[in-house]
Amino acid sequence: MRLWTSMLAAAGACCAAVAPAMAGPPSAAQLSEIQALFGYDRVFAAFFDRMAADVADNLVEAALEGLSPSAHVFREEVVTPEVRARLEGCVRHEVSAGFAPAIDDLMRAQFESGENVEAWKAFAQTSAGATVMQFVREGLRMPAGARQHMRSAIARSADALTTEQKAEAGQFLGSSAGRVIGKDVPSPSFDTDAVAQRVFDACVMDPEAARRIEELTRRRP
Repeated sequence: MRLWTSMLAAAGACCAAVAPAMAGPPSAAQLSEIQALFGYDRVFAAFFDRMAADVADNLVEAALEGLSPSAHVFREEVVTPEVRARLEGCVRHEVSAGFAPAIDDLMRAQFESGENVEAWKAFAQTSAGATVMQFVREGLRMPAGARQHMRSAIARSADALTTEQKAEAGQFLGSSAGRVIGKDVPSPSFDTDAVAQRVFDACVMDPEAARRIEELTRRRP
């Protein structure tokens, strides 16, 4: 374990001095592939699902604001499951689209080139790489701290590898492609105000639900 931890630390130290041969930055397709390979796609999807539910709650509460308490008995009739599902779907789409550029920038900064992405994909197809990536994906739960988790998971995977697999994994992690995970890159800069504006502009209450709410508002005592 100490050997692997030292290897990761050394990778971080030497990354600034050793620049991989770059044929060009990762393509959009490669960015999607590398996110899936490391489990980022699943983590961000769950994160956006939770955010969509919370934002939808806020939008519903804002739409119902000002109604008399008695009018809230009509809440389930006005905000039906179908209305709620459309609202959450809209929020999820806009939040995902709004955050995507920053996430892609993070992946580009971390993996640097399309060649490096392809090298990681090839490594994941080996017996050693498949085990390493399983450790990485299984423990990843939240976007926060993902890079630190990735490195510690790779180190922990050493206990599950044979001597031959450790040599195979060590050779890859010592390559220019493998070393990219040892470097620190700036955290993504999310323009939350712009994302909030996207949601506000696109995700409005269903017209029929809005009409019913307006009707209830007019009838309030």
